[in-house]
Amino acid sequence: QQVYARYSSYYTDLLARLEQGQTQDQAAQFAIRADLDNIRAAWLWAVEQGRVAELASAVKGLSRFYYLTGFLSEAVNMLMPAVMRVRAICNGQSQPAPEVQNLLARLLLEKAFFDAMLDRRTLAEQSIQEAIQLAQTLVDPALEALAHLRLGDIAWSRADYHLHRTAYGHSLALVRQTHQLSLEAHCLSN
Repeated sequence: QQVYARYSSYYTDLLARLEQGQTQDQAAQFAIRADLDNIRAAWLWAVEQGRVAELASAVKGLSRFYYLTGFLSEAVNMLMPAVMRVRAICNGQSQPAPEVQNLLARLLLEKAFFDAMLDRRTLAEQSIQEAIQLAQTLVDPALEALAHLRLGDIAWSRADYHLHRTAYGHSLALVRQTHQLSLEAHCLSN
C-alpha cells in the first residue's frame, strides 16, 4: 500500500509540475508520453483510493496533456472514474469538504470540455450545470465563471449566439469579482 502511495504521488506530482510547461514545451509532453502507462496507473490508483489532494494537483496537467495530444476519448475515460469516485466521497459526507466539492466541479468541467469536443454536448451541459451548482455552493466566482465559459463555448458550437453571449457576459461579471486577468481576457476574447 505504501509503495503504491509513493508511486501515485510521484506521477501525480509529475503532472502537477509539468502542467505549466506543457503549453510551451514539447519536452514536457514527451516526458508525460514516455511515462503514460505509469501515469494512467497512478491516476487510477489515486482515484480508487480517493486521494483528493493528488487528484486536485494533477487534474489540470492531465487534461492539458490529453488536449494537446488529441487523446480526447482517453481523457474522458480517465476523468469519468474520478468524477464518480469524488462524487461518491461528496455523497458519503453529511457536509462535504469544500476541497472535495471544488475538485468535483473541476473534474466535471474538464470532462465537459472533452465531451463537447467529442460532440457529446448534452453530457457536457449536464456536467457544467452540476459544476455551476457546486461553484455557487462554494461561493467561488472564478469556478462559476469557468463553468459559464464552457457553457458559452457549447452554445457557440450549436450556433446559439444569444446563449453564447449571455453565458460569456455572466462569466465576465463573475470573473471581474476575482481579478483573474487571464480568465477575464478569455471572456473578452469571445
